[in-house]
Amino acid sequence: MKFDNILFWCEFPNEIDWNLISKNLGKNKVRTYVASSSVKEFEKFKKESPKNIIVEGAWPILPKEKGYWFSSWTDKKDIDFLKEFKDYKIKVDIEPPIPERFSYFWLIKYLLKKSQRKIILPENAIESTFPFPNWMLRRIGWQNNKIKNFMYYSSFVPRWLKPVYRLYYKSFIKKHNSKDTYFAMGLLDEGIFKNEPTYKNKEEFKRDLEFLNKNKVKNIVIFRLGSLQDKANWILPLLK
Repeated sequence: MKFDNILFWCEFPNEIDWNLISKNLGKNKVRTYVASSSVKEFEKFKKESPKNIIVEGAWPILPKEKGYWFSSWTDKKDIDFLKEFKDYKIKVDIEPPIPERFSYFWLIKYLLKKSQRKIILPENAIESTFPFPNWMLRRIGWQNNKIKNFMYYSSFVPRWLKPVYRLYYKSFIKKHNSKDTYFAMGLLDEGIFKNEPTYKNKEEFKRDLEFLNKNKVKNIVIFRLGSLQDKANWILPLLK
């Protein structure tokens, strides 16, 4: 399998062992976008990261009480926070305000609500969101930026439903795939909720890679960088 571009999202840069990841990588190099609550924090990660972990861009995040991600329900002054990163490559998550606990009903509720405001994203921003129809995405604040990332998080899908999910996603890829589109696969490790379903074994990870490759996806994202601490043997063959 061969992909043109491989990125890593790094959601918890203060919790991972950067030196261990660097050691596991050996002569390989990876590119990552790092969750950052300020430009100062991002600059720190960029300056202190090992040479084989290239901190290419920032992943601006808000405090949980302000929503964590960005959406049409984010306060304008918090959307304006993105302007601080105007001189950097960034990826912006377009998702409804984070709930106290993860629930599929949380997402459905917001898909049925009326949008409150528009988000203006920098041209260099990777706009990251769900693999939903355009009208749904526009409701939560999606602006259809040139550079896009869609979640292909099959670990959230029950086994009995995976064939239907792949069938839907095959059609979704045909519609959205381009040289500027990424598809994020996962989950290899838990995210912000700390209880998200993850791959149970290497074969599930490999199966998703094969699916994306077969459907001519060229750019992928792996969630997340910290997975290289204990799952480097899953990922390193991709980097050869």
